Amino acid sequence: MPQNEKNNYKLIGNNLFSSDYKEFYKSEVGPRLESRHVFVRHVDAKKLNQHSINILEIGFGPGTNFFELLETFKDKKNKEELNYFAFEKNPIDKKTIKKYLTKLNFNKKNINFFLDSYEPVEKGLIVINFFHLKVNLFFFYGEFLDFVEQLFFKVDYFFLDPFSPRVNTDAWSMKTFQNIKKLSHQKSIILTYSVAKVVQENLLSIGFKVDLQAGIGKKKNNLLATAINQHSIEPIKKKKIVIIGAGISGILCAYFLSFSGFEVTLIDSNSKIMSEASSVPVAMVRPYFSPKDKIYNYFLFTSFLFASNFYKYLKKTNLKTGIKKHDSIFIPSKNFKFGEFFEKLLNEKKLINSSDKNFVDGHHFLLKNNFSIYTKKFSEVMYKNLKEKVSFQLGVKIKKVNRKADKYELLRQDDKVIQADVVIYAGGFKSSRTILKNSKLLKPSIGQQDFIKSFDGFSLPYLGDMYLNKLDAKKFIIGSTYHDGVTDDRYKEHDSQTLGDKFSNFFRDIELKKLGSWSSIRSITPDRRPLFGVIKPNFFVATGLGSSGFTLAPILAFLITKKIQGVDLFGLYQFSKIDAKRYKKN
Repeated sequence: MPQNEKNNYKLIGNNLFSSDYKEFYKSEVGPRLESRHVFVRHVDAKKLNQHSINILEIGFGPGTNFFELLETFKDKKNKEELNYFAFEKNPIDKKTIKKYLTKLNFNKKNINFFLDSYEPVEKGLIVINFFHLKVNLFFFYGEFLDFVEQLFFKVDYFFLDPFSPRVNTDAWSMKTFQNIKKLSHQKSIILTYSVAKVVQENLLSIGFKVDLQAGIGKKKNNLLATAINQHSIEPIKKKKIVIIGAGISGILCAYFLSFSGFEVTLIDSNSKIMSEASSVPVAMVRPYFSPKDKIYNYFLFTSFLFASNFYKYLKKTNLKTGIKKHDSIFIPSKNFKFGEFFEKLLNEKKLINSSDKNFVDGHHFLLKNNFSIYTKKFSEVMYKNLKEKVSFQLGVKIKKVNRKADKYELLRQDDKVIQADVVIYAGGFKSSRTILKNSKLLKPSIGQQDFIKSFDGFSLPYLGDMYLNKLDAKKFIIGSTYHDGVTDDRYKEHDSQTLGDKFSNFFRDIELKKLGSWSSIRSITPDRRPLFGVIKPNFFVATGLGSSGFTLAPILAFLITKKIQGVDLFGLYQFSKIDAKRYKKN
């Protein structure tokens, strides 16, 4: 359990009591009734038929307000998305939250969907998509003030629901309200149960009109504040977007953007989508690890959780997607270390567990909730789902990208010009040498990334950290993964042979079927991490994912979509580790 995740709440009746603050989480009238009265009833959900809504909550606790809000959506089909930004500096343990939400009779599907990704980190962001409701939960582990400098979006409704100003002064400080003002627009509404003098004074000082609402139960009033003289919010225009590269990154960018109503053109030099690196016969979705960088580990963990929920959703909505869920065996190289964060997950047996079978000599671990994706079937399904929403230009090469005023012109090899408001480069090694080099950001280098092969005539290009994925009783995949900060001599031939001997010994009694072989090269950055973010105004890049592409691409495509919609999280904590800005000269 992370240091800031404590079992410091006691469930008494239908309410939670905090041993730290010596207060109940909700009033005596009941958590759900108070949540509806103070917060949820004021949210105009009809606006979701016109534009997206952003809600920011300080003091998420066990999630009463969020889940009460979800209850109002269960019978509605929203045209636009709800983005819910929740901050909690003292995350409640998973077991207590499940008991609490279940006892309040919230929707079980929503509870389970939330708990699948509720694995608190010491600090950072977890993104949980309730795809069936078009609701995105951005769950921040830490205080609001820890993150606010990296938040660049406007909020429609603020839910202020931390413990009272009497016991939790920091949450109600002037600095908190000053930063709330930065995220406000002329129609922002602030809602809270507290009518304390300090709360009203702070609201007035940031230019909000304070109205006392009729309370509920023993509480005489609660509070609603509306903005005065704040900046108006600029409407999000439906921009014309061109994506270069129809690999897994490009396809998922097209998926999220087209379903958000944008006009999308997808260009690739190949005649089919998901060719070259993304056409590996079977792709792996599993946790990746950074032994040296705890914050980068948070990014890898966040990406895996997001990908798991995304592929589960796709699998449920289309049974022929080519997605199979399973556990995997992870066999690390000799000196491998998970890093502090993943070591904690291992100790708690969350997502990672020591294997109880002696597959090979040395350490080996069980990775839970992994996926294998049969890419041929997956690409067929994705193309079928997107062909009515996305303009595909396949077999087309881009020679040059020019910026003209606030738009881009893409010059094709046949000298035809494509115009775009936004360009997303999601291509691979071949085109990156031209596109990225011309950006004057960095010059891509080459790195061997994948190797998947049947066991007949077993060999490996280098040792790397090994994973073994059991697809069924007779088929396996072996692959080598490229971790950041590689400085050892794992490329040596004798290391590969040593590991090969171990596998050959283990599999000598198993009938093996050929899967074929696969190897690829990709554009890589000097630190061997993805290249992601904005390199010019309205010019995005999402490349360099390598064998982790099917794990990392979903969240990167989602974040690009959010950025275009006006919600910028690129530089936030763990995402700063892959932001393209790390290569810009000061």
